[in-house]
Amino acid sequence: MLIVALVHFDRGACAVAAMDITAWDGHTVLHSFSYAVALLAWHSVGLAAGTVFAGAAFQQASAKAVLVMALLVNATALALLGLQGQMHFVLMSLLRAVSGFAASMPLVFLPLWVDEYAPSESQAQWMALVQMGAPVGQFAGFLVASILTASLREHNGLDWRFALLIQASLLLPLTVRVMLVPSMQVEVSSIHSTRARVDSLSLPAEGGMVRENREMLQGISRNPLNVSLSTTLVFLHATAAGLLLWAAPYLALSPFAPPPLGALLIVTVVLLATPMLGTYSGALICDRLDGFKSGHHAGALRMACAFLVVASIPGPLMPHVHSFGPRLAVIALWLFCAGAFLPSAPVC
Repeated sequence: MLIVALVHFDRGACAVAAMDITAWDGHTVLHSFSYAVALLAWHSVGLAAGTVFAGAAFQQASAKAVLVMALLVNATALALLGLQGQMHFVLMSLLRAVSGFAASMPLVFLPLWVDEYAPSESQAQWMALVQMGAPVGQFAGFLVASILTASLREHNGLDWRFALLIQASLLLPLTVRVMLVPSMQVEVSSIHSTRARVDSLSLPAEGGMVRENREMLQGISRNPLNVSLSTTLVFLHATAAGLLLWAAPYLALSPFAPPPLGALLIVTVVLLATPMLGTYSGALICDRLDGFKSGHHAGALRMACAFLVVASIPGPLMPHVHSFGPRLAVIALWLFCAGAFLPSAPVC
């Protein structure tokens, strides 16, 4: 859970950075909007690319080695980004993409680790706790970067960049802790069996990984269920990124809204609490339907579809809601349903 939270920390911090750069509160704009896009979008590009190559990486090397290397690369990219004042747009984009690529490795591996090591009677709780690290990390990054930017910049010169340095410094002892864990408590047998099946194909050494990934992508693209779930996750994460960036100013400017600071605190709590509750509730419901058990995944799929139907309601409903409280409730409903969908997606 700590690993998931820390690799999501910069998502919240960079949302504050994007708000600071685009100056939604009326302050002078210091950079173009493309800098905000670089902070958020290129991390997602790296995350998507890393997800594609993560399987091959864990088949070519031990899981512990891949995790340690990924955490160190992520910490280095974040430290370089945090130490820079006026960074070139291309370098910022490159560092964000590298950070996202490195972050994808533990995010792909940890659900497999939970499936391997979690007690069968509490697997749903383990999976929910690991996935809850994502909203917890984003909230922590949002909160720390907000405090630094709003309260300490004028007096101490600290802003959201220092939050990235905090994240990098926290990743280092966590990496050391992973290094001290015995390999037998990290490795997952299903990865070793997959590696054995891949080796049995006798792929040529040159271009083997490229060929393997190409065949894997061709195979999953022919699976309608995988394509549908992947597309759904793309839309959900795109919407979540937009809400994280613009929900606070949107609600703060709504009729009957509390003062800006109060609105920011309320929205931040909602952005944290509702996806966490949704993720935990979705995992429990999926467990009650035996969705985590082999041969019973249809129940998980039906539950996922039900939450997606409810999540589609806030879209057409929002234009007809005009005050702070109802708007907040509609956003909370979407966040809850999106969080509840996540535990069933890997199962399906």
